[in-house]
Amino acid sequence: MTEIDVLIAGGGPVGLMLACELQRRGVSYRIVTQLMAIDPHSRAIGMQPRTLEILAPLGVTDRLAAAGNWVDGITVSSEGRERADIDLQGLAGETPYPRILIVPEAETEAALEAALVRLGGRVERGRALTGFDHAADGVTATVNGDSGEETIRARWLVGCDGAHSVVRHTLGLGFEGAQFPERFWLADVQMNWSRTLDRAHAFFHPDGIAVAFPFGNDRWRVMMDVPDQRDAADPTLERLRAAFSERAGQAVAMADPRWIGAFAVHHRMVETFRRGRVFLAGDAAHIHSPVGGQGMNTGIQDAHNLAWKLAIVIHGRATEALLDTYDAERRPVARRLLRDVGRATHVVTGLHPALRLFRDQVLLRLVQLGPIRALISQRVAEFDVSYEESLLSSGRGHPAPGRRAPFVFLTRPDGRSATIFDVFDTVGFTALVFAGLSAGDAATAAATVARGALGDLGSVVVVAPSVSADWDGPLLLDRSGAAHQRYGASNGALVLVRPDGYLGFRGRLDDGPSLMRYLQRAHVAA
Repeated sequence: MTEIDVLIAGGGPVGLMLACELQRRGVSYRIVTQLMAIDPHSRAIGMQPRTLEILAPLGVTDRLAAAGNWVDGITVSSEGRERADIDLQGLAGETPYPRILIVPEAETEAALEAALVRLGGRVERGRALTGFDHAADGVTATVNGDSGEETIRARWLVGCDGAHSVVRHTLGLGFEGAQFPERFWLADVQMNWSRTLDRAHAFFHPDGIAVAFPFGNDRWRVMMDVPDQRDAADPTLERLRAAFSERAGQAVAMADPRWIGAFAVHHRMVETFRRGRVFLAGDAAHIHSPVGGQGMNTGIQDAHNLAWKLAIVIHGRATEALLDTYDAERRPVARRLLRDVGRATHVVTGLHPALRLFRDQVLLRLVQLGPIRALISQRVAEFDVSYEESLLSSGRGHPAPGRRAPFVFLTRPDGRSATIFDVFDTVGFTALVFAGLSAGDAATAAATVARGALGDLGSVVVVAPSVSADWDGPLLLDRSGAAHQRYGASNGALVLVRPDGYLGFRGRLDDGPSLMRYLQRAHVAA
């Protein structure tokens, strides 16, 4: 019987992300999927800025950028004229990736699988999880494939096996929610029209909504709701072209369909993301409308959150209580997503005249206001995900513990430019010691204490306005003071960044003892 640390069921983007992160951390695992090859008929296409940030250390972001098409926002038209232009310009300077990348999910899977192979791992294709038993000390799973049935013994099992998850069904967990009344048509086609490639384009019409996302090279993803159940069957290219042209208010030529299909949309979420030694992530735990394009992104971020916690527990550096924070942190994110996306879906697909009037005459004006545009940018980028109520968040100030660590440009001691993300230890913790804009000797002492508190759990980086001769570790120069201001550290601060890029602890420069107590409360021991 094979014995491993983690068995991953499902070889899509979520399972692959988890496998890559476990591979980087030296955890033994196996990842199995019944698919013999990557499915080319992928529905997810939008990569949000936050997801691109967390994929960058794997080398995946650069590959996807070369294969995809960047868009700055979405233009909304109604009654034959443009009514709103929702862009992400407010993200400039806040991230290395201030736009959305339109790229087929199949390419995302291929890039993640290639990254896994580079790291020394592999996906076991044609291998289906058929059942398992779980106990206090581990999981005994049965996997079937061409070579027959195999029993695998694992300390932990993670179900990344989609909306029809075998793992969730075997656990007997509820998947509460409902189906939207509308069905949708979806297609990848070549289109000849005048619309620009730097925007997605949405059209509100009395018959419903139509949206087009540019892949580049005249290829587009087309999606529209089909409220009339008589149109529930898969459309032909001609029916799709006629319906889209009607809603867009112009004749649009379509050709060379890669695929065309119809699908129903559900909004459902599991009652818990963890049951003993079994976890759920991605569509196995939550599904929702494609409005907003955050389903795959949220699933990848589920895996990113879980991976470092599993690894630190498996390596004996934290108690199993740390794993409770996976459900405590990620389930509220999914709950809010389902709520917000559900409301947005009802608004954009609403056929009731009063709702259409409110949408077209009120909402489309509101989204043009500066503060509203800024909020939308943060939500679309998934920068507003917060774990402020988590056990792993301690301290006061702005940005608050539990928030994403801010992005900022800095300078290396040799004069080369850098960003603060460049020095994050994406496998371990990163203690940022902000010397203060009137730096003295306190920063060196604080960095030394932080180094002792973390041990080999991470690294310590000093951020100072000038070079310190007393510090022998990583140093970034903040001559403009921008980093100190972004991190609320003008008078100096000690800030701990978690392996997933979120702030865990913040305190004064002399708060080394509080940092050690934080690690103990978080069930982490140096």
